[in-house]
Amino acid sequence: MNKYEKILLSDWSNCLNKNIQVELYPGYQLVLDYLEWDSHFFNRPSYFLNTDQSLFAREKLNFSDIRQINLVIPPFVIWAKLPLNTDPSFVENYQNLGAKFVETEINLRYFNQFVKSNLKPNVESVDCIKAFHTSFKGFSELGNEFYLTRFHRDQQIDKKLANNLWVNYFNNFRCNRPDKHVFLALENQLVVGAILISETNSNLIIDVAVIKSQKQGKGIGSYLMQTVIDWCLPTGKTITVSSQHRNVQAVNYYIKMGFSVFDPPRDVFHWWNK
Repeated sequence: MNKYEKILLSDWSNCLNKNIQVELYPGYQLVLDYLEWDSHFFNRPSYFLNTDQSLFAREKLNFSDIRQINLVIPPFVIWAKLPLNTDPSFVENYQNLGAKFVETEINLRYFNQFVKSNLKPNVESVDCIKAFHTSFKGFSELGNEFYLTRFHRDQQIDKKLANNLWVNYFNNFRCNRPDKHVFLALENQLVVGAILISETNSNLIIDVAVIKSQKQGKGIGSYLMQTVIDWCLPTGKTITVSSQHRNVQAVNYYIKMGFSVFDPPRDVFHWWNK
């Protein structure tokens, strides 16, 4: 469990690179996880809002309160994923402070181990493996395949920068760590698809699943996902994945592979200050 330094709002500028607990207003407390990689990439302090530990006052902030808060707080960006049952008064206050709705996220969990797709793809030269390095040709270029992510939806982020974010993400994904796993679809030793996984004590979280656009519709994605599922099941850990609600094709693909929606959707907000 992360530890948080309790700070005054006026001290935030002196505690930019820490997990913090800060009271914006009486009864209105944000608990924030500092994100080192995001901070470096966006060149500003970046945080993820811990919704379980934050306190959300029902009282509506007036304009002068909001103006005073925004005058004191430093430049930052905060990512937040709010359950749909979050108190509407908090959501209103959070938006009035500057947070913008980006998308709704769907959470799925693998339940049906009896679902089996046609494992053999239409491209016979494709092989799916668990990789122990990421130096395969074409791996980082998979970062250019995304266009529906929350970063692409954020009007504060240029589309080229959003693409570059994912290329950097692939370049920095370390499968030599015990909690990180990479599965690749290879065609003549060229990467045409990948699934990246993070492991916790009880969960295997599919962070990314992607197939090159010109290779989709050939059964490669199902073949790769079944390879991942077959590796995950013996661990006894829960397998989860998230997707954008508007990405109907991806959600239906996961359902076809044995996943089901298991958690209430979450609204994603990005708050860029200054």
